[in-house]
Amino acid sequence: MIQVYCAIIACMLINLWTGAKPTKRSGEMLAWYFAGVASEAEMMRHIAGLNSKADRVAADAARWSA
Repeated sequence: MIQVYCAIIACMLINLWTGAKPTKRSGEMLAWYFAGVASEAEMMRHIAGLNSKADRVAADAARWSA
């Protein structure tokens, strides 16, 4: 149960940090990271992918609002 709560808190922090909505894959990635299966580099690569996706979504929104 503690692991689930940690994953929820981490997803909320990822949302604050990247501005992107964490996906189901983010929850899976966090579970693997907390279990020690995924490395910190893999977790950071996943977060960077979320950040770039958020940038693309923001650019699309700006393009359509102009």
